[in-house]
Amino acid sequence: MPEDEVHEQRLKHIKPILERYWEHLGSISAVGGSNLDKAVNYSLNNRRELEMFLLDPFMPWDKHPSFCK
Repeated sequence: MPEDEVHEQRLKHIKPILERYWEHLGSISAVGGSNLDKAVNYSLNNRRELEMFLLDPFMPWDKHPSFCK
């Protein structure tokens, strides 16, 4: 798939899912220090990095594409 099409498809299909994900994370009230609290905070604190694949069509959306079989 051409680079510009990859970028377009990611924005069209994946970005709305991520927006709902971020919205959902903001609504979670987890007990401080719990595993859920750590996971939510990790995602929220690393949002920019976790969304980088939306901007760069050469970046795989999974860190280890070989695991996605």
